[in-house]
Amino acid sequence: MDPYLTRWANVIHQERGVENVDCFTGDGTAGHPERASYDRLVAWCTPALLPDAWIDQLANGCWSSTSASRRASRSSPASASS
Repeated sequence: MDPYLTRWANVIHQERGVENVDCFTGDGTAGHPERASYDRLVAWCTPALLPDAWIDQLANGCWSSTSASRRASRSSPASASS
């Protein structure tokens, strides 16, 4: 994401009184651990696989909305039955 667009999005949110949304420029696959944990994650991109950082930075019982697939990990039920 272009830093200009990020700044512009923050200005629009501020002008409209939206106080619970902050936009950041960076490596989206790393999430934004400085502000974690998150109640929700909405991704407007499609990484090949769902980054572990996105799941790790969600608060317990919260959700994400993305079209990415979750890769099997050692702790996932899919890999445990192998």
